[in-house]
Amino acid sequence: MIPATFTLTETELAGRELSAERLYQMCRVLRDTGFVVIENAIAPELISRVKLEHDAALDNYMKSRGGLAGLKDKTFGINHVGFFPPILGAVAAEEIVANPFAVQIMQAAMGDIRCSFVHTNTACPGSGYQPIHRDTPTLFGINNAPTPMVHAVVNIPLIPFTLENGATEVWPGTHWIVDERDDDGSHLEERARFFPSQRTVLPIGAIVVRDLRMWHRGVPNPGTELRTMMAIVYQRAFVHEDPCNIPQSTWDAWSKDTRKIFRFNDVVPDVSHTQRAWY
Repeated sequence: MIPATFTLTETELAGRELSAERLYQMCRVLRDTGFVVIENAIAPELISRVKLEHDAALDNYMKSRGGLAGLKDKTFGINHVGFFPPILGAVAAEEIVANPFAVQIMQAAMGDIRCSFVHTNTACPGSGYQPIHRDTPTLFGINNAPTPMVHAVVNIPLIPFTLENGATEVWPGTHWIVDERDDDGSHLEERARFFPSQRTVLPIGAIVVRDLRMWHRGVPNPGTELRTMMAIVYQRAFVHEDPCNIPQSTWDAWSKDTRKIFRFNDVVPDVSHTQRAWY
């Protein structure tokens, strides 16, 4: 088990709310290490539905671009595919895009939050190592004291993450590093040799809340099954992010609390819904 792991109690699951003490503990772990794991935050049945719908959409996307051969030299790491799934159906379930336990942690850590980035990362069979990287630079650049967390990502595995299928590698504590130039690639590869890393081995139903500044990378997937994790990015509400568009049926199904998190996005008729694409 990853040291930064919690298991929800029956009371927390029934009430969809963390106790004040548990919320404090989780926020402390997130602040100290850069990530926190909750193992049983989402029902496995919902994950199965998300995977079915996501994989069909990803297959259509990849076919439209010539498959992995067509995406060669465009993906971030060999056979690592970034994809924006339609915000519809199970993918758009509130337990996914605004998981109550993740939201409580992020609101406690960052205050008012917003979201306009619903994304997945898939390590296809035969994938290689990604470069070690941050997903966002430090807020004020280099040579400054580190700030509290401004961006967070919620990662949700769609299959169990194991050492055998390419569980993501992370470097705990590196979200606090702002004392060197803020580039990636060989610079971070060289520095990371002096830091211990962990692999995020996760069961179905787990979520990871991670500071976006934390060093990490996708690793090879030598198996035969797609290894996909959702990557939903949130930030403090004052930080600008280009809006995405939300299908009207999805918006209508959401509670007012979820709508508040997505309030900076455009709501469009379902037939007009389009998602971003990297390529």
